[in-house]
Amino acid sequence: MADRHELVLTVSVKKAEEFALVVLPRSKPAYLIPKIGIHSTSIEIDGTLYAQTKAADWQGFYDWMRTTGGEVVGVRLWLDEDGDKRLLAIQCDGVEVDATRRLVQIWFTKLRQCDQSQSDDQDFGGNRLFRSFDGSLALTFNSPDSR
Repeated sequence: MADRHELVLTVSVKKAEEFALVVLPRSKPAYLIPKIGIHSTSIEIDGTLYAQTKAADWQGFYDWMRTTGGEVVGVRLWLDEDGDKRLLAIQCDGVEVDATRRLVQIWFTKLRQCDQSQSDDQDFGGNRLFRSFDGSLALTFNSPDSR
């Protein structure tokens, strides 16, 4: 997670809400921006503009996947029946989808292991889905630090 990514917020409309942002670019591995304030309906990340979709802020339950030492290495989302189906069709390195179980696991490292006892947030809400022109996605979650 030592990579640096440029984040530009645009079209300010209200006080910023703090989220964790999971970026799912089509041409690069998934990555996490652990804490950002979003106060607009569009964001620009590494030169790519993402516009907020009409998806609800409830996509399902999720757990931040952590190592024994507490490092966040991914997020596991159980997509609700009303959740945005685009999340079941993600084509991005680091993403594992089980459409039958409606399970989406997004890994931020090549090592795809976590300590289950450290990875049981059972959080929900705080989801805002953004989509770029090329089909890349970005999805907000409540911060993994809020546990």
